[in-house]
Amino acid sequence: MKQFVILIGIACLVTGCVDVKQVAKERYASNSAVEQYNANWHRPNSVEIQTGTYSNKVSSSRYGVLGNITIESSYHFENGQVVYNGQILGKVYLFLPVDATISSKADYQLDDGFISFTNVVGDGAPFPLYKMPYEVIEDTVILYDVNNEGAVDLTLLAKVSE
Repeated sequence: MKQFVILIGIACLVTGCVDVKQVAKERYASNSAVEQYNANWHRPNSVEIQTGTYSNKVSSSRYGVLGNITIESSYHFENGQVVYNGQILGKVYLFLPVDATISSKADYQLDDGFISFTNVVGDGAPFPLYKMPYEVIEDTVILYDVNNEGAVDLTLLAKVSE
C-alpha cells in the first residue's frame, strides 16, 4: 500500500497536484481493515530481527501506458533503531522522468509478532502509526501491511550479506 500511495504521489507530482516529498512525509494511520487483520493475527514465531541491512525492490507497471516506477529500499536494523533509504525511479506518461529519494529513521519495538515505530525523523511513509504484523524466515523479514481495501501487501526484506 505504501508503494502505491507513493506512486500516486509521483503521478500527481508530475501533473502538478501533489508534491511527492509531502506524500512521503505522511505516516499512515490505522483503519478498520488494519484493526481487524491485526486482531486475527497469529504470530508464526517470536524471532528477533537480526542486526543488519535488508533490501527490497518493487517495480510497478500497473499503469500500462502511463509508465513504470521502481522503488529500491534499504532498511538497517540495529539496537532498536531502523534507518530507511529509498530511491524511486521511472517514467510516467511514457516520457516524464521520476527520481525521488526518501530517507528516515525510527525507533522500533517488537512485541508478540508485531513491529511498531516511534520517534520518526525524516519521511514517515515507511513507518506507519499502527503496529504491523511481521515474521522472520531465515534471513528475510516479512512485513504484513493491510491496505484500505483490506488486502495484505507483503514487504519482503532480504538480508544483505555484509
